[in-house]
Amino acid sequence: MSKHPFFIFLLSLLFLFCPGKTKTQPPKEIKEAPAPPEVSFSRDVLPILLELGGECHNPENKAGNYALNSYEEIIAGGTDSIPNVIPGKPDSSLLYIYLVKGHPFGVKPDSAKLKMVYNWILQGAKNN
Repeated sequence: MSKHPFFIFLLSLLFLFCPGKTKTQPPKEIKEAPAPPEVSFSRDVLPILLELGGECHNPENKAGNYALNSYEEIIAGGTDSIPNVIPGKPDSSLLYIYLVKGHPFGVKPDSAKLKMVYNWILQGAKNN
């Protein structure tokens, strides 16, 4: 009889019981990234918008027929055909697109303020 079958048997035992790089280990724990804290319109977003565009977009001077003084005015939109805020879709919301470009305010908000508005829209643009 040949010794090859026994040799193959020994090699298979070696692969089964000796951990190696060919065997992948599943992660012990899968951690999801924590959700960003809920953004408040009145506490977090409104002050940012008033700071950036309150001079030109207010009830007395509605540039582009758009005011930034209240939730209702912001959601209602202005003269553009693209909605200013699409709840859940910041990248499709004209308000966020303008903030990223620094238009029409002439000043691009810092990344923390952009992220705040982004998260507010992403979280459903709630009046809270």
